[in-house]
Amino acid sequence: MASRFIWFLGSLLALLFCLIAETETANDTLEKMQIAGRKMLSKQFAVLHLPGKNIGGCSRIKFNNPEGVDAHCNFAPVFEERNETKEENETRRHSEWQLIHTALKPMLEEWKKKYGEKKCPEKLYLYTFNAPDYDRNRTAYNLTCTQAIVYKIPKILKEDGCDRTSIVVGFSQVRNHYKNDTLNGCELMKENGIIEYNLNNGRSNKEDHCRLVAEIGVQNTG
Repeated sequence: MASRFIWFLGSLLALLFCLIAETETANDTLEKMQIAGRKMLSKQFAVLHLPGKNIGGCSRIKFNNPEGVDAHCNFAPVFEERNETKEENETRRHSEWQLIHTALKPMLEEWKKKYGEKKCPEKLYLYTFNAPDYDRNRTAYNLTCTQAIVYKIPKILKEDGCDRTSIVVGFSQVRNHYKNDTLNGCELMKENGIIEYNLNNGRSNKEDHCRLVAEIGVQNTG
């Protein structure tokens, strides 16, 4: 009986160790993405990463232009395109919207060329300087970055046979004006199995459980 208990305890500790290591790995990856984005000299930006190569110089994508996308790491600023009006179409200019709608599919295709058509990345990482928007005035049009994360990313992954790839999202700040929207967006992600991290939440474990997303690490600038 004792040997069985020791075996069970050892297995449990091993599982807990793996979970802790996984959280630390996700934190480290998102922080490296944050650093990579800052090097691109943009105040508002997003970085999209598929594992397999160290995060270094990310390719900077162009507005609505999928050419030159890197298989592992791509960067986008908030685009100031004059032909894009504000209101419900404003989100199309956002960095994460462009990475998802413009870069992800060709990025995944390039990744598969490197590692095999039948292989898929275990995780997809998306880092955004500002928390992904979930503006209540644009949710009815399905034009928020949170909705793109929840619905568009899985659709692209499924089309390429990678529906088991998990999605990890990280951000650094929430503007006070958008605190409630961010909390609602976090709840939507959580309901759909997407893990979200607030890198400025002041805790060693950056994984947020929604109630922390808009309450800790709130910034007034940016």
